[in-house]
Amino acid sequence: MKRGCHVGAMTLLTTALLLSLALMLALGMYKTSLYEIKRTQNEVESRKAFWLAEGGVECAIAQYYPSKVIPAVVKSCDTSLTVTQALTLDSVSGDVVIAALSGDHKVSRRFARGTSNLKSGAIQTSASMKVKTSLAIKTPDPGDHTSGGWECIAFRFKGKLTIEGALTNDGLIHGSDPSEDFISEQDCLREHKSTFSGGCSSSDPRCFGQDFVYDDTLSVFEDFFGIPVSQHDAVRTNGTFTEIDLETNNGDGELKRKNCGQVIVEQLAQGNLHLWLNGSCVISASHLNEIKTLSQASDGITLLIHDGLFVLQGAATIKGVLFHFNPSFTPSPEIWHELNLADSANTHFPDDYGSAAYYQGGSFDITGGAYFDYANVNHLALFRDSLALHYNRDVIVNSSSVLASHAWKKGSWRDF
Repeated sequence: MKRGCHVGAMTLLTTALLLSLALMLALGMYKTSLYEIKRTQNEVESRKAFWLAEGGVECAIAQYYPSKVIPAVVKSCDTSLTVTQALTLDSVSGDVVIAALSGDHKVSRRFARGTSNLKSGAIQTSASMKVKTSLAIKTPDPGDHTSGGWECIAFRFKGKLTIEGALTNDGLIHGSDPSEDFISEQDCLREHKSTFSGGCSSSDPRCFGQDFVYDDTLSVFEDFFGIPVSQHDAVRTNGTFTEIDLETNNGDGELKRKNCGQVIVEQLAQGNLHLWLNGSCVISASHLNEIKTLSQASDGITLLIHDGLFVLQGAATIKGVLFHFNPSFTPSPEIWHELNLADSANTHFPDDYGSAAYYQGGSFDITGGAYFDYANVNHLALFRDSLALHYNRDVIVNSSSVLASHAWKKGSWRDF
């Protein structure tokens, strides 16, 4: 009898021990599970705070980009969210710093403000140019100052320059001032003031003075906007340019072309002074007169024609910047025929029009600057009638500084 009782006690004791071990194991697992649950909840809250802070950064950027001016107060885009935003300027690097705080989570991004590194020159071109008329530089770029006068620069070119007619550089004391704050009674140095008649070519070093500069390192777009050509979309979409596609496919494989002159007039009348026009642009004399009136009433307009022919027909004066940018466009006689311009171009430039991307068929006067950036130096810009240019640094700086884009700093925006 005693032996049987002892057997039962051992069984009971073993069972109790097993239950105790099971209980301890269950309690341990519960503690681990509770920890994992809490950690998961913390991670969820952390990610929520992170994305709220990311949203705060985007909100702050939206308040900066339209004017490119840091606002005195950064407003919350959603007052129901507890996000604090800040826009500051790094006094050392000059970077714009955007930060947002949500809970204990802070997100900070920075970008370098694009700056124009434009070289001297009233007209700058990476294309070749041919002028069959008079060319008058009414006001050149003053360039650098010396004790004897100014080292004026009229042209900076990368291709070949040919002038079949008269050239005059009027210097700095007879025409309008090159900028509002320009004060000087000295003129261009004699060697920086070319004048001749009868024709000349850059292949003859005796033709031009030092106001015509050959520059095989010239990169007009990058110098003007502070952004490499390969990143030109950053300029096009920077919020300042109004972008217009002049050519659209009608669905049947045929291109439908807008009236470029009419489009420009409509946009300028609405206060859109900086236009990025994709495709070929032909502006008639009547529209040029309207553009003249609208440009004179402004601080200067910017017309950028991207990847297409650019044709001006008629006489006009424009205050602003003309920029013809063809990084991937190749002109051909077929395109001139499609635009019904081949007869006029062929009449005056029978050997050249097929390689031409720009054609001016009337007396033209520019107050500001003219820039041509083509992928091929053998592509041509042709001038049939008189061209007069009044360099105006204020107009150019206004255009380049407003349009200069921004580059995110490496590693600042998950680009690594």
